[in-house]
Amino acid sequence: MAAKPDLSIVIPAYNESSRIRPTLLEAQEFATSSGQWHGVEVIVVCDGCTDDTEAVLRSCAMPGLRLISYPVNRGKGYAVKTGILASRGRVVVFADADGATPIQEISQLAPFLTEGHDVAIGSRRVPGSRVTGVQPWQRRVLGRFFALATQLALGLDVADTQCGFKMFRGEVARSLFQDVHCVGFAFDLELLVLARARGLQVAEVGVEWHDRGQSTVSPWRDGLRMLGSLWMLRRHPDSRAIPVPPKAAA
Repeated sequence: MAAKPDLSIVIPAYNESSRIRPTLLEAQEFATSSGQWHGVEVIVVCDGCTDDTEAVLRSCAMPGLRLISYPVNRGKGYAVKTGILASRGRVVVFADADGATPIQEISQLAPFLTEGHDVAIGSRRVPGSRVTGVQPWQRRVLGRFFALATQLALGLDVADTQCGFKMFRGEVARSLFQDVHCVGFAFDLELLVLARARGLQVAEVGVEWHDRGQSTVSPWRDGLRMLGSLWMLRRHPDSRAIPVPPKAAA
């Protein structure tokens, strides 16, 4: 049986045929140039894609690339959970397919696991973040409103819950995602609520982020869904303090 990799990179993808290849090349370059990680696997979850994303992935001759595909779109939360539970790495990170946060930012988050944190989440709203590009005003306003609503409703002391770049100790990630049930974009909130309930140490770290445009997120439709999920999490906070696996050096 092949040795377990040091690092698993999980990338959820829904109709990303025009943007996924540069992200994969970036992951490959990181895997070959970084001396910190001995073995890197990249798991791309094709979330019911109806374009050529799967064909693009199958054409990539990339060591360590694993493809998971299913026929019906289930949502980003479902895709990330599927990839995390299939991962084998000592450290696990998930990143967006459009490369909004460069894969190299793994090096920004990893030291926090070494220092004893269980989770390190990328952020666009704390010192050290580098943001380029300007989102449409509707998305900016809704993003700020949602962040405020999250803090008021759930009491999460997190400035940016929705940045799609988060790192975990591997066994912590797989344990947490066993109990993540939100299949859409609100899964980040449930994840953070679970982490708090289990007493995990979470670091929020400023990362580089680029507005790629062409987002599959609808500010109004998905915003309303996320507010609904926020209300459900407030009414039924998950307090199942399942024991966390013992820490290993990151």
